[in-house]
Amino acid sequence: MWFDVQNQESLLNDDLLENKVVENTNKRIVILEAPSGCGKTRFIKSIKRKRTLRIPSNIFLETIFFSDEYKFYEKNLEMILYFITNLYGIDIVCLEDIDYVISRGEATQELYARIVLSLSKKYLVIVTGINISNDCKVFLSCIHDQYRHFKFFDQKKTER
Repeated sequence: MWFDVQNQESLLNDDLLENKVVENTNKRIVILEAPSGCGKTRFIKSIKRKRTLRIPSNIFLETIFFSDEYKFYEKNLEMILYFITNLYGIDIVCLEDIDYVISRGEATQELYARIVLSLSKKYLVIVTGINISNDCKVFLSCIHDQYRHFKFFDQKKTER
């Protein structure tokens, strides 16, 4: 069962979640937070009404950073955003497993927030992860009131 954090509302199945995610376009960033194996990726694959580009966060960031020093190059970011924004027929960009980003520190979370905000100007952006509320506070503060947040609960309504 999914829970809409902002509206304090339970969503009993993936169809209700899809309606909330796809049809409500006033906030173009969606956070799906759930433990491994709860169906985040399955849900994204099952979205019927939109074309989705799924990108694992680790691969996405490795293309932006260079070598082991992880120096950021503005040119790489521009190239990647150009590539993504010029894909025709894509409605949703999903950046999966933000948890990979967490280990890189606050500067990386700020960078990731900039990327997500840039993408959200043209696409619905879905970000998935396991413990985003606790481990990605810098990321969440950077995108502040521009996202919708859904958490997964088990049938007993206990957070998983």
